[in-house]
Amino acid sequence: MPTFSSTAASEALPLPENKVDSVEQLGKAITSAGEAMGETQVAVNGSTVTTWTGAAADAHAASATSLQNAIKKAVNQHPTVQKALDNYAEALGTAISEVKTAQTDWDNAIDTYNKAIQGIDDSLQAGEISDDEAATKKEVAETTAAFDQADAKVKYTQALMALGAVALTSANWVNSAADSFIPRDQASTTVPGATTTTTVNRSGVEFALFGDDDGILGAQAQWNHAQTEAAEAAEFFDDSDLTEQEVKEFVEKYGDEFNNPFFANALAAKVDPADMIRILEQTDASWEGASELNAGVGTMVVLATGGNDASSEYCNMWEMNKGALHYSDSHNSVEEQQKAFAEQVRAAGNATYGTDSRDNPIYGYQWLGSALAAAGSEAAGSTGLVIGDGFLNGYDDGKPSIAQDMLKWDNEHLQSAYAGGVYSARGCDPGGFFGDSPKSADPVYALLTLMDGPSGSGIDAATAASMNEQRISTVRKFMAADSLVTGSDGTPLSVTEYMTGHRFAPNDTFTVRRNGYGEEITTDNPQYWGYADQGMVLGKIIDDVTSDTSNSAAPYIVSEYLDGYSYGLAHEDSQYNGQDRYGYENRGLRSASAAILEEYAGDLAMKRATGTSGAHEGVYDPNDQRYHLKLTTEQTSNLRSSGFYIDLGHDKEALSGLTNATMDHFAADYHSAALAGDSTDRVRDGYKGQMDDYVQGEYTANEHAVTKDDNGQFKYDSTVLGLVKTCATSIADEIPVAGPVVSKIIGLGFDTYGDASSTAEASAVDAGQVRENLRGDVRDEIDALGDEIDERVEQEN
Repeated sequence: MPTFSSTAASEALPLPENKVDSVEQLGKAITSAGEAMGETQVAVNGSTVTTWTGAAADAHAASATSLQNAIKKAVNQHPTVQKALDNYAEALGTAISEVKTAQTDWDNAIDTYNKAIQGIDDSLQAGEISDDEAATKKEVAETTAAFDQADAKVKYTQALMALGAVALTSANWVNSAADSFIPRDQASTTVPGATTTTTVNRSGVEFALFGDDDGILGAQAQWNHAQTEAAEAAEFFDDSDLTEQEVKEFVEKYGDEFNNPFFANALAAKVDPADMIRILEQTDASWEGASELNAGVGTMVVLATGGNDASSEYCNMWEMNKGALHYSDSHNSVEEQQKAFAEQVRAAGNATYGTDSRDNPIYGYQWLGSALAAAGSEAAGSTGLVIGDGFLNGYDDGKPSIAQDMLKWDNEHLQSAYAGGVYSARGCDPGGFFGDSPKSADPVYALLTLMDGPSGSGIDAATAASMNEQRISTVRKFMAADSLVTGSDGTPLSVTEYMTGHRFAPNDTFTVRRNGYGEEITTDNPQYWGYADQGMVLGKIIDDVTSDTSNSAAPYIVSEYLDGYSYGLAHEDSQYNGQDRYGYENRGLRSASAAILEEYAGDLAMKRATGTSGAHEGVYDPNDQRYHLKLTTEQTSNLRSSGFYIDLGHDKEALSGLTNATMDHFAADYHSAALAGDSTDRVRDGYKGQMDDYVQGEYTANEHAVTKDDNGQFKYDSTVLGLVKTCATSIADEIPVAGPVVSKIIGLGFDTYGDASSTAEASAVDAGQVRENLRGDVRDEIDALGDEIDERVEQEN
């Protein structure tokens, strides 16, 4: 069943760029050039060119005749090229007209829906219909609009498919004309009188003529040139006795092409990823060009599975025209070849290549992890590289995506005794590329670095924004999906829950032989906790894909993140400096908690959307037109029992940010309830309970917070109370609350001191008592703000 979208047609159904005039002018120019060529002296006179006399005429007569024949042949092809371009220009004009019609239909559906909703709301307010009748009518309006938009999308798709077909036919006509003049393959011709055979590369001529054009001609020229280059480059991967000089020469010749999507996709059709790994096996990390080769392999794998690189000058040309390109030998489309390559990557990832210092096999996914991590690192200069939908979510062929298969492999080997050595500094390090990127043999961490957004100098802002929007949609789909890993109850874990809380392996000991001496030594291999950056990139990615509350999957991913974090805390008993070891080792992820939960702080407090186990989306509220986080009673209980809020208390900045967001939501929720005449006690109680959790976390995490001042009085140091007081003051100034005011409240990390107890003796005051006093003070501040809002609402009415 289709879904309704409020996104404008200009964004949902983008209009092809209008280059009709440019294409027509190009066709005319080509024909004019042909006519001009036909009027040259050589074309008209051949061997009897005017002013050529004596020895000069005799010496060059044959060449002039040959050139005359070539020019005539070329001139005859120019009208064919113009006809092909004219056909494409006409089709482009038709497509633009049809897309505009589809856009109008799409926007009309939105306008009709908005008017219907307004009418329903008016009738509801007037008492003409009940709440249930209003809900039903709104559902009907949304369904009608969704089907109208689906019809518009069909028109849009059909228009672009028709344009693509004409573009392909036009490109084939141009290629056929060019083939009749200079064969696409390298053709040899012997010039009379010459002692050597001259080789002519047609793709090089085409590339020089059209390679900079953004349209189908430029793309086809780039594509033909890339396939010729790839055929030559592929020979390198057949080498079974690699030398440093060969690596250096390969990188010097093709290094600038590694991030070119045309070249990467052309090469992927020629080279199996298993052969790429075998080349890396032979490469010493100390060799000149070795790091560039390692990163280049990772980059090409990403590009050949649907990714793109915003730093490549060919990024936009590839994205706009890849659907019209076909391989010259297999005639497969780009998507068909990417499917085939993805299957090769999965096979190579699960195969073994060599052994580590423990004589255990090194898997292909470890080699690819090394290459992918290098490709995604700033050191590789590829911060514009972004993984594609094919890699993360697969294709419609019933097979798991590379990323899903990688997580399955990861889980199987993390849980084995061998896993303790896989990713640690003392474990295997394929190719010795450990220095290129932290934990370079961990493919899942490498994957995360490529799921982050494009950044860096030299990247076009519009290109980066467009790629980032597509990236977020692709990554959100992946993070919300079920993985191939099952939990203890036999049901699949979501990708988010697995990546958040299930990637650690126990420590172990193993025996290795010292280099060349035959001496055996026993080494303790430390526990692996999941991420080299303590989960920082994972936290950023989860925040990226959950900030848009108009998407139903966003709150679901948040709930899975909370499940994974709770699981990690509950299944690790050891501590480090008073912190749960899981929380400490994932402190980068913990620091992102405030950003991840900012939009959902009110849902945690109010439990407004109690969830049902197994649901994969949030709850939509038409009143604020967004999706809300819904947690089951068990999930809410797990957050407390696992010590989630206690762990959060070890990151004062994260706790501060979440406190700010919670108070902001409190003001909005309380104001709405007061205006509607609903019970405000429930709002007060919900947020007081949530603040109790924050205070608990802060004080359990920082028992030493109870201190004496210069006068010997016991005080408590509280980020929570200080922020609540500041929030209350700022929010009161903003009443009536029309929206988030948190931007005016932020005061991260400041401390406020208050009396620990006005009656107890100093010696009798302990952390528990201080905590209870602090809870009371926070609750008083919430009540005071609620009373202030009540007064303002009463004045408004």
